[in-house]
Amino acid sequence: EWRNRIELGQTTGLRSEFYQPWGESGRWFVEPAIYYRAIDQPIGVGASTLATYRFSEIGAEIEAGRAIGRNSQLSFGLSRGRSKADLQVGLPPFPDSVKEPFAGLAARWVTDTLDNADFPSSGQRFALDLETYRPVLGGASDGQIARWTWDLAHSWGRHNLLLGTRAAVTWDSPGSFRAVNTLGGFTNLSGLGERQIVGDQLALARAVYYRRFGDMARLFSVPAYLGASLEAGNVWDARSDIGRDPILAGSIFVGLDSPFGPIFLGYGHDDQGNNALHLTFGSLLRP
Repeated sequence: EWRNRIELGQTTGLRSEFYQPWGESGRWFVEPAIYYRAIDQPIGVGASTLATYRFSEIGAEIEAGRAIGRNSQLSFGLSRGRSKADLQVGLPPFPDSVKEPFAGLAARWVTDTLDNADFPSSGQRFALDLETYRPVLGGASDGQIARWTWDLAHSWGRHNLLLGTRAAVTWDSPGSFRAVNTLGGFTNLSGLGERQIVGDQLALARAVYYRRFGDMARLFSVPAYLGASLEAGNVWDARSDIGRDPILAGSIFVGLDSPFGPIFLGYGHDDQGNNALHLTFGSLLRP
């Protein structure tokens, strides 16, 4: 199966991948891919932006693995490519441009029983990623990253509750665009703008409530939701600082499960006095 995806907007990207199952019952798979991705990333202290970089990455990767049971998958991958950061807004001492080749190995475990990826009402999803980047593989970086996400959905009638955690820990200097850990945006510390704070370590916990409106029995209705969220988390440079000075935030929002995908309009606030308006396209499970 050949799959292609194009992203437009604040994040620009193109990805082409070929998924090939093999073995008895097709439970094994191999998936080579090539991709390009670029994004505007603010750099600053807290909510104060001092510079903005255009991060871009072009690379190739291959992943192979096996389905475990009905809902889980274990895979291993190799990736190589080049990262680049170009200064868009800011003055020295911020460098004008930084380039870096990267090469890494990865292991990934995913268990997913959610009934819906956009507005889930039951099930859970857990993902654990372990990545290591070494010069011996052909890159300039030397470090490791561990990331995990967990989401649990429950519903009663029109009412839905989504609980989730997200964390990232780095060792040494993994570098590269993919090693950047960010928070900020809709239900990800909603008082901040998208990806407004950056750090080597990350932790986030959140609870999102949403209630569906409209006639649930109509076949061609567009589901609409009214909801609110509570979030706590931050980013840090050192592992020893993890857990210090968490930011508490929340939001209220309306959402539409449109034929073009989920659309959210919301307002966020945090305990640092920051406020933000959000118009977001994509799943509630977005990182």
